[in-house]
Amino acid sequence: MINRTYSDEELEQIFQNLVLERQKTKELEQKLLILNQEQAASENISSSKPTTSKEIDQLRYMINLYKKKNTQAILTLYEQEQNPIPSHQVRELYEQIEDLKEENASLIEQQKNLKNRYDQVCTELKSVQLSVTQDHSLKSHEWTARYQEVVSQNSKQKEQLEKLAGSLQDREKKIRDLQKFEYSYKKNSENRFLLETQVEQERNSNKTLRLENQKLYKNLTESQKHSDQLERVLKHLRERSEESHLELNQLREDFQRSQEATTHLSQQLKMTQSRLHDQTQEYQQVQTEKNDTLEEMQALQSQFSGLRTQVLDSQRIIQDLQGEKSLLEKRLTGATTLIEYLRKEWISVKEVLSKGLFEAQDLQQSYLGLVHDKTTYFNQSKQLKEHLERQKIEIIDLQSQLKVAFEKEGHLKASFEDFEKIWHEKHQQSLQTLQQKNLELENTLQKYQEDLSQKDEQISELHHQLSTLRQDKIHLEDTLTNITRYQDEQEARIKVAQQHLGKKVKEVALLNEKIEEQKVQISDLQSTINQLKLKMSEAQAAFEQQLFQEKKQHDQLHETVRFAEGQVAKWEEKYLKAYEKLKTLEEKQQQMHSLFSSLGHVMSGSPISTASSPQAPSSPTAPDTPTANFSTTKEEIYPLNESPFSQPAPSLFNLEQKPSPMRQNLFD
Repeated sequence: MINRTYSDEELEQIFQNLVLERQKTKELEQKLLILNQEQAASENISSSKPTTSKEIDQLRYMINLYKKKNTQAILTLYEQEQNPIPSHQVRELYEQIEDLKEENASLIEQQKNLKNRYDQVCTELKSVQLSVTQDHSLKSHEWTARYQEVVSQNSKQKEQLEKLAGSLQDREKKIRDLQKFEYSYKKNSENRFLLETQVEQERNSNKTLRLENQKLYKNLTESQKHSDQLERVLKHLRERSEESHLELNQLREDFQRSQEATTHLSQQLKMTQSRLHDQTQEYQQVQTEKNDTLEEMQALQSQFSGLRTQVLDSQRIIQDLQGEKSLLEKRLTGATTLIEYLRKEWISVKEVLSKGLFEAQDLQQSYLGLVHDKTTYFNQSKQLKEHLERQKIEIIDLQSQLKVAFEKEGHLKASFEDFEKIWHEKHQQSLQTLQQKNLELENTLQKYQEDLSQKDEQISELHHQLSTLRQDKIHLEDTLTNITRYQDEQEARIKVAQQHLGKKVKEVALLNEKIEEQKVQISDLQSTINQLKLKMSEAQAAFEQQLFQEKKQHDQLHETVRFAEGQVAKWEEKYLKAYEKLKTLEEKQQQMHSLFSSLGHVMSGSPISTASSPQAPSSPTAPDTPTANFSTTKEEIYPLNESPFSQPAPSLFNLEQKPSPMRQNLFD
């Protein structure tokens, strides 16, 4: 979706369009009211098409929705005019516009359907008019006038609907044009921003170039004045100075590299020292953990030796107890056989009683279900009776409405005799259908009553069965009392035997519990010992790995330290050599200064200086002028390094003597 910020003019136009559409909706509502009135008048004519009322109700619902949305849009636009629209609200507005587009499309389709429906109504009205003119020639003028009014109103509605469709299409076109304009405007704005940035960059570059050109032009003008004087003298000096510059640049680069290497090595040394410190701390921690684990292992070994002795003692006790247990088991087998025989008799009696109780419960549930069904059928019969009464009331209302309709028809008998027959036939059909429905409901009521009578008979039968089951239950209860007495006597005998057995069973159970507890303790101790062994093996493996890694790290650190020391020594040697070279260059520079000063004195009496300054009068300050000119030319020729004397040059005495183009003496 395209994010967009509307201007004030566009918002005003949209607001005006919404106001116009609101007025059009009001006009449509008024026309719908007129159509409803005409429909009420022409219900007898268009009785064959009952779907018009539904369509009109749908139209009303759509118009109300459209009205609400228009009011919401107007309120939002009013708030937007007062307050600036943020970006997230603009997105919501775009979504609302798309929803309005979809609704406009649905309204256009509904308008088309209304047009088709309107054409059908027009054709029906024409056919009705022809029939009315044939049957009622006396009142043809009134009907034609009414028909013309209806046709004129329908034509107006057609025109208004067409106008609405045209306005909606124009609105959609405007929205599309605005979207296209927005997209093109965004592209143009982006291109414009890029062009403006490029133009500003070019302007800045042009300004800098102009300033540089001006400076260069000034420098060229000044250098041209003094270049002719110094070309002959400075050829040899330029060569020497260039060589010295190259040497100095190389020395500076070497010095910078050495400084960078020393800083890098110092950082590496700091890192290695910090790593060594961390590793020593870790090594100390590992040693402390190792000592703790060794102490724990010694304690566990002592516990394990004590537990072994306890296990041996417990095994001896278990063997003694097993002998006693075998004797007690033999005595228990005889008692258990008697108990099982008595239990079987007791279970058989219980099963007989439970079967009787289940049968009684099933009968009760069936009785309750029948009672529930009876109540439901009774409620349904009540509801059906109420429904019949309501239908009777509706029939009475319809009869009253029919009477009112007959009264209205009495007023219009002269003009609508043929239509009365159709009306009576349809109402008779509706009455017949209602009577048929009433007969069907009465038949269903009779069926429900028959079902209820059958259910009552079933309930009476169930009551008889319940009475018989109650008698059986009383008989079974008597038998149960006799059995319980016999059982109590046997239980008393069993209790005496169980008391003797209980004592020995308790002793056996206690011994078994002790044995099981000791077994559990032994198994827990074995599991803990196994876990500790595993932990010890893991700790030993981890400790060995740490030692191996520490050895590797120590070796690497020693190698890095040796390498760093070697590099530091090399860079120190290079630094000393460079420092010595700098000293020699400074000495050479001082020698050059002395030579230049001697050359200045020599140049004061040369014809070159006189040619360059013909208008200068002879004065005692003349020897100082060429030195000033010479200094200006040096500053102009070497703008990058500020001056040739700022950097040291090699001495002229240590270099090989080349054939100089200058004169050795003034007399040569």
